[in-house]
Amino acid sequence: MRPLTEAYKAEKDHEKAAAIRDQFEPYNERMDVITDEFIKTHPDSYLSPYLMRFRLMSLPVGQVENAYNHWTERVKNSRSGKEIAEEIKKLKQGSPGSPATMFNRKDINDKMLNLEELKGKKYILLDFWASWCGPCRSESPHIAELYNTYKDKGLTVVGVAVWDKPENTKKAIKELNIDWPQIIDTGMTPRELFGQKGITFILLFGPDGTIIARDLRGEGMKNKVAEVLNNK
Repeated sequence: MRPLTEAYKAEKDHEKAAAIRDQFEPYNERMDVITDEFIKTHPDSYLSPYLMRFRLMSLPVGQVENAYNHWTERVKNSRSGKEIAEEIKKLKQGSPGSPATMFNRKDINDKMLNLEELKGKKYILLDFWASWCGPCRSESPHIAELYNTYKDKGLTVVGVAVWDKPENTKKAIKELNIDWPQIIDTGMTPRELFGQKGITFILLFGPDGTIIARDLRGEGMKNKVAEVLNNK
């Protein structure tokens, strides 16, 4: 029997939490509709920016900004209102058409990986993930397919493992047969540079460092990369 180490227990807890979240998905979708309607119809309520904090990662930045612009000045000047204004700035930084904020971190082999050095050379598919994240792991075969198809045509993939222990990340890399560069994030998480708090989170940069697309997944991701790389 496998020993129940602390890391193993944590991994299993994350898996259970992910399964529970899946069960609640239909109810969450209904709550999102109710929340969005409240925010839209209550521009003078302090509750509107408070609720928007929980919807930021699921809504287009234009929709968030439109809601903010319709709030009264007293709501905009509230603590939550000011927080939303700051989050809008970050979201715009991570939106398609904006220049990507380049960063450097140590990779899985303890070598420095600097995205700035890839500018002018490669399209970059940047994947934020974790070993315990089921949806993240399900994207791995799609990313591998893209990497193998387009790595000789100007595409590279960089993974950033977050909220994880190095040993769990390394184990998942072997299990998933990942052979593209991997950063183990141990400091300020780079995804916040793009106005993102959760995972799975995948972006596509152009060689000039411009963000082409964000929140990519599955077939939509494959179609977008094919569109860009086959028409460059």
